[in-house]
Amino acid sequence: MANQSVKTRILCTFFIVLLVSFLPVVGSSAAPLLDPEDPPTPPDFAKDASTTAKLVQPGGTKATTLIPVLVEAIEKGDTFQLTYEVGIPPELLEETDKQSPIPAEWFPFTAYADNDSHNGCDSTVSVCALVTLYYVRSGSHGYYQKTTTRWTRSDPTVSMSNARLGAYCYAPWYPGSGTCNQQQFKNVGVPTSGTTYTLTPSFAGSSHQITYGAISGDQRITLKRGSSTWTFTFCVAYGEPGAYTGCY
Repeated sequence: MANQSVKTRILCTFFIVLLVSFLPVVGSSAAPLLDPEDPPTPPDFAKDASTTAKLVQPGGTKATTLIPVLVEAIEKGDTFQLTYEVGIPPELLEETDKQSPIPAEWFPFTAYADNDSHNGCDSTVSVCALVTLYYVRSGSHGYYQKTTTRWTRSDPTVSMSNARLGAYCYAPWYPGSGTCNQQQFKNVGVPTSGTTYTLTPSFAGSSHQITYGAISGDQRITLKRGSSTWTFTFCVAYGEPGAYTGCY
């Protein structure tokens, strides 16, 4: 009986030591694969995208250029989806004489997720704008699907009006001759904060195939705070660099 008791104590001690040896592993958090501060690397197809946004001062003489953030890039077979967002800081929506704007020309910026000059959305921005471009690509040809946009206002002192969506294509038709050189708009007026609006242009769909050229989706809105009014524009383009002079 004594021998059995000794054996029991030895086995219990063994299991306790074994359990304690595992506790640091079980209780500790595994190191993350990526630093949370490190932005994701965009997929290859997103590298053919460019985007820009600008906030024009009252009077329209100068503009501040913002570089949107790539927040989502989805590939499902031949279907692609690119989503960018840009936040407008409250300090840019001040009275005219308090601003120190950056003069800027209207041209596309290549905006990848490793660029520190992005202006993303968080709780500190006055307005968050989002544009998503949907398209299908198969080899050297494809077609436009649609574009969606959303404005989310977190600053109640800012009003939004004259909102619109835009869609554009500039590429040779496939097959056949001629060029898809079309631009269409959808007026929203006063948008509802947080609501997604969709534009499916007449040149969209599988019956309107184009070769590799350029397509884009854009938004435009008027922002007012106090006695000052700004025009904000934001565009996402995909396609061959140099196939167009810029977003609008």
